[in-house]
Amino acid sequence: MDGDFSDKGAQACGEGSLRFSDSTPGRFRLRLLALAPLLATVLLCPSMSSVLQGFSSIEGTASAYMTSLYAMGLVGSLALALASAANPSWSGFGVKGVAVFAAVYVIAAVSFSLAISFSCQSVLLFLVLGGLAGASLVPLGVEWVACFSMGLRSIMLNGALAFAIASMLVWLISLCPIEIALIVFSACAFVGGFGTLILAFRLRRCLGEGERQSGLPQAAAPFASPQGIARSFETVLSLMWMPLLGSFIWVFSSTMVKHDDATVDFVCALCAAALALLLCFIKPRTSLAVLVGRVVVPLCVAACVVLNSLPPTSGSSALVGPMVGVPLIFVSIFVACSLVVVASSGEFPRPFVFGSVMALQSLAILLAMGLQSVFEYYGIDNTDILKVLVNAYFAAVLASLVYTSWKQLVSTKAESGWGASAVPEVVEEAFRARLDALSSEAGLTDRERELLFYLARGHSSTYIAKTLFISSNTVKTHTRHIYRKLGVGSRDELLARLSEPVS
Repeated sequence: MDGDFSDKGAQACGEGSLRFSDSTPGRFRLRLLALAPLLATVLLCPSMSSVLQGFSSIEGTASAYMTSLYAMGLVGSLALALASAANPSWSGFGVKGVAVFAAVYVIAAVSFSLAISFSCQSVLLFLVLGGLAGASLVPLGVEWVACFSMGLRSIMLNGALAFAIASMLVWLISLCPIEIALIVFSACAFVGGFGTLILAFRLRRCLGEGERQSGLPQAAAPFASPQGIARSFETVLSLMWMPLLGSFIWVFSSTMVKHDDATVDFVCALCAAALALLLCFIKPRTSLAVLVGRVVVPLCVAACVVLNSLPPTSGSSALVGPMVGVPLIFVSIFVACSLVVVASSGEFPRPFVFGSVMALQSLAILLAMGLQSVFEYYGIDNTDILKVLVNAYFAAVLASLVYTSWKQLVSTKAESGWGASAVPEVVEEAFRARLDALSSEAGLTDRERELLFYLARGHSSTYIAKTLFISSNTVKTHTRHIYRKLGVGSRDELLARLSEPVS
């Protein structure tokens, strides 16, 4: 079996010894930008579906390709999640498998471009090409999740850059003559597909073929029965339900809406990516996950509510569309980054997490395409329906924040983590060095070292679970292991242990 890309692989590839905290600055990795051309061809970027439909002068051919791609993406994602649930120790398809799927995807995308160029009228051919592309994208996506196994800020930094570049590539494709656009599309598919293969080979060479992850909890137990699968899936949703819902709504609405000028969509995407990049360089006193959930998203929602309340004749009404799109796209970027963190936590198998979320996204796109066809057939304007949907999501975000704030007010324990750090900034480096030395002395695993960082700062189990995207029960289990290895029985004893000299 191929080895996983864990923190050991990160060390071997020069990613750093420990992730520790998402308060550390993000690290740029040039090779990860190879994700951009692949994203530009998978139809998840703004208006890419409309761009492809504009390529073909024969009605139904491009739609057949896209429908088949998403349908096979849904089937493949569900199959991946179920296979991973049945065999939790399985981590991926290996280099040979990635090579096969990369070649299939490139051949399907290039063949699609050639079929459009020669005005092929066979809908069956486009269905087959779309099915091949959709089926091969699922294993390629799992491999990219492994490639991005880093700290949250590093994931968001590199992911936002890749998304911004992908959006600009799609924008370029939409502006070019069809002959040049198809060449650029094929080139993006080639670079994205085989770029994934090169990174897969590099990761396994760094990690060592057959080497297993160490220090991560075994995920086999929760998957012993269908009920276990349901409980595990419920846990994933409980960790990410709010951003997942926002991402679902963005994918749904962007698929249904057709703008005469696609520039609006690309501007929204670039603004959302810029917001994500800005957050990567901010060093707040709380974690990035908490900052996004309690500050950034509410501010975006408030701005959208204000703009939506403006009268239609207002000069600022032209900004409503972009401003409504920006928070939803930003939430989608954050979901993708959070997905990588959850998949790398070791609590769930990586293919299970990716397959589950990818299935939801594919379902949203297929549902939107089906409803769009129905609305067009009956001449129904979907604008008001989408506004209600988006506003309902904004209301859910605000309600969730009010509920969370109320729980904190009535709780006897401080769970927010705001200002919980008792370590001055000037001794930050010495603090980390002390934790590293103590962890090495006690033989803590990488995940236990990560939790020790938060425990030493006085954060609660709830805060740690939200920050690391793991369940509270998993935090408690790791905490017990840390206490046992350090020979302590409480948080106070742990803090006293930190002040002892290292042997």
